[in-house]
Amino acid sequence: MTQNTLTKLYPFDSTCRYKLVVSQKKGITCNSTHNAEKKSSGNFPSSYLQLNVNKENKTLYTYYQDLKNAPSEDDIRDGLKRLRKDLDLQ
Repeated sequence: MTQNTLTKLYPFDSTCRYKLVVSQKKGITCNSTHNAEKKSSGNFPSSYLQLNVNKENKTLYTYYQDLKNAPSEDDIRDGLKRLRKDLDLQ
């Protein structure tokens, strides 16, 4: 879903010098006792979405969001919206 959503929301150009690197993970579990309170209250994230803008293998911008569920289309849309705002690309 992530790739389809991104290509629908953003016009990618393979010749662009900048690269958008997207990573996500779902089903995160934590066995650390440091997070016992968060885990017991149900507030522990089980996934994340990360958007990095890179140029020549250097990260210029990172957006990171902890999530309670797998990244949705709305989460991706919100991430791109924030990226555009932070980088003044609106």
